[in-house]
Amino acid sequence: MRESFLDYGIEVSGSGQQKVRCPECTSGRKKENQGKKDLSVNADTGQWYCQHCEWHGGLKDEQRMSTPVVQIKREAQIYDRPQFVQTVLPDTAVSYFAARGISKQTLEDLKIGFDKGKSSIMFPYFKNGELINIKYRSKDKKFQQCKNAEKCVYLYDNIQNDELVFVEGEADAVAVYEAGYKSVVSLPNGAKEFKFWENVEARLKEVERIIIWTDNDSDGYSARQDLAKRVGYERAYYVETPKDCKDANDVLLKHGKDKVLALIADAKEFPIDGIVFAKDVDLISYWKHGAKEGWSTGIPSLDPYWKFAPEVGELVVGTGYPGSGKSDFALDILVRQAKANRKVGIFSPEEFPLPRLMKKCMEKFYGLNAKELCEDQVEACHQWLHDNFFFQYLEDSTPTVDDICNCIKALAVKKGIRFFLCDPWNELDHSVRGGLSETEWINAALGKIRRVARQYCVTVIVVAHPIKPSKEDEGKAPSSWAVAGSAAFRNKPDVTYSVHRPKYGHLDEDGEVDINITKIKDKDMGGLGYLQLGYDYASGTYHSPVTRFVRE
Repeated sequence: MRESFLDYGIEVSGSGQQKVRCPECTSGRKKENQGKKDLSVNADTGQWYCQHCEWHGGLKDEQRMSTPVVQIKREAQIYDRPQFVQTVLPDTAVSYFAARGISKQTLEDLKIGFDKGKSSIMFPYFKNGELINIKYRSKDKKFQQCKNAEKCVYLYDNIQNDELVFVEGEADAVAVYEAGYKSVVSLPNGAKEFKFWENVEARLKEVERIIIWTDNDSDGYSARQDLAKRVGYERAYYVETPKDCKDANDVLLKHGKDKVLALIADAKEFPIDGIVFAKDVDLISYWKHGAKEGWSTGIPSLDPYWKFAPEVGELVVGTGYPGSGKSDFALDILVRQAKANRKVGIFSPEEFPLPRLMKKCMEKFYGLNAKELCEDQVEACHQWLHDNFFFQYLEDSTPTVDDICNCIKALAVKKGIRFFLCDPWNELDHSVRGGLSETEWINAALGKIRRVARQYCVTVIVVAHPIKPSKEDEGKAPSSWAVAGSAAFRNKPDVTYSVHRPKYGHLDEDGEVDINITKIKDKDMGGLGYLQLGYDYASGTYHSPVTRFVRE
C-alpha cells in the first residue's frame, strides 16, 4: 500500500514547506497550546520535524504517493497587436481629466491618447514594453477594446516586486499614480471578469504584498474577494474606502493625494489562519454587499427549501438508493447553474464514456431528448459545454481526495468555476487513509473538501450511496444519517438532501420523485422540507409542480 502523510496523522494541503499541528504531541499539551503548529513539513520531499517534541520522519520514496499538480491545458493563442501612435489630447479631454484631479504630466507619463474617429480617450496597455491592447472610453462612458487582443492588467509594466496596488478601473489606476504611488494596476474589464488571469499570474507571483482597492459597492466587494483568493490571502491586503467615496479617484478628488497614500499605507490584512479580531472583519461591507439573496436552484418549488449562497462555497452531500436518480438530479441542478453563467467542474467516472455524460447535459440544456435535436443544436451546445463545463477524466488512475481538492483549486483560479460535482464518493481512492478508521478518514476528508470549498468559493456537491435499508425502511427515502461509512456525511456538510422514487419498479410509476432537504446550515438559504417533483424521462429534467409523465 502506498504511504501518505495521513498514514501518520499529518494533515497537509498542497505542496512546499508548511507548518501544521503535530499528531504526536498535540493531544498531550495544555489546552491553550493545542492549536500551535510546531510540525514543519515539506510536502515535496515527504520529510517532517516537530520543534516541540522533536518527532521527525519521512515517507518512503518508493511507496510515497505524491499529489500531482493539476495542470489546465492552455490552448495556443495568437493575438493581434495594435499599432501605437502617440496622439495629443484635445483640450476637452485634458479638462475632463483635470476635473478628476489628474495632471497633464500624468497623462503624458502614461501615454494616454485620443482617437478622433471613435471620439474616445485611449488607454494603451503595455506588457514588457510592447503595446498589446488599447481600451477606448467614449464621452458617454462606453468602453471598447481592440479585437483579438491579449487580455492583461492596465499598467502591467509598472508592477514592482515589493508591493502593488490592484484597483478596479483605469481611472482609479491613473488616480493612484497621480497621488505618487507608481506600482499600480487595474482590472481590464471591471469587477466580474477574470479571463486575463493566466496572462499575468506568473508576474504577480513575484510580488510580495498586493493591496486590493476595489469600488465601494457590491461588485467591488466581490472583486476584492476574488482577487484575494487568486493572489493568496497570506500576501493580500485591502483598502477600506471612506464612506463618502466610491473609489480611489473619488478619494483623490474629495480628500487629496495624501489621503490616497495614507489609505494604501493603512491597508488591512485579510483574516487568515489563527486568531481574528472583530475589528479586522469588514462587517459594514458584508452587511451592505455581502449577504446576498441566494441563487435559485433553477426549480422554483425547490427554492424555499434550498438556495445557493453566492458569496461562499459550501459542501453539499446528496444521497439516494440505486436507480433513484440522485446523480441525474445533481446534474440537472448544475446544468441550470451553468445556464445562469456559473461554471462547473465534474468528476463522474460512472458516466462512461464521456460523450454519454455530455449528451445528458445537452438533453437537460434543451429540455429535449437528443433524438429530437438537429446538428446545429448539437454544435451550439457543444460550444456551450466547452465554455462552462470542465471534466476531471482519468482513464488509467483513481483520484484521491487530495487530487479532487487540487483540481477544484486549479479550476477555481484558472477557469472561475463556482460548482464542482463529485459523483460518487466511493469512486475515489480511499486506500491512502493509513491507520485511520473509516469514520476518522471520512471525517478528515470531508473536512478538507469543505475547507477548499470555502476558501475558493466553490460549492462542492458530493453524491454518496446509503447503506442497504432494513425491512422496516424499505420503500422509504434514505435518511442523511444512513450514508454508508460515517455519520460525518450528515455532520460535516452545509446542506444534505435525498432523492427517492416512491414507485420505483412499479408499473404505475409516473415520474414522481421525492426530494427531502434534511439539513440547511444557513437559514437565509432555505430550511428543512419535503417536496415532490416531476421527472421527464425523455430529457432527464425535473419540474415543479408535479407533472405526470407516461413512458411510451
